[in-house]
Amino acid sequence: MARTAAHREKRTRWTPEQAKVVLAELERSGLPLRTFAARRGIDAERLYRWRTRFSGASTRSMARVASPGFTEITVSGTPVAQYRALGNGFEIVLTNGALVRVGPSFEPEALRHVLAIVAEAGR
Repeated sequence: MARTAAHREKRTRWTPEQAKVVLAELERSGLPLRTFAARRGIDAERLYRWRTRFSGASTRSMARVASPGFTEITVSGTPVAQYRALGNGFEIVLTNGALVRVGPSFEPEALRHVLAIVAEAGR
């Protein structure tokens, strides 16, 4: 589909700094990328491109970072979860099957609270 001159005039130019601020907001929101994009009125594909560009890694190298397997977490000798580092955070899979994805910046006390709730719900 051809783009019109009017469309090009309306197109917003984003600086790298602005893009990084929006990506940080996306991460903090915990929303799926497409939901966040719709709420902010930003094209989801733009967010995908920014995330690839500003992550410091290409999609291929991010896949390599995410490829290591899970490491078991035990408490007093009892397995309670498995942990896997990702390029932009980590995942925890509790023994009850619950999956918790954690972004690169998080509050440890909030994570402890969420894990306790999820673990209790799975009993």
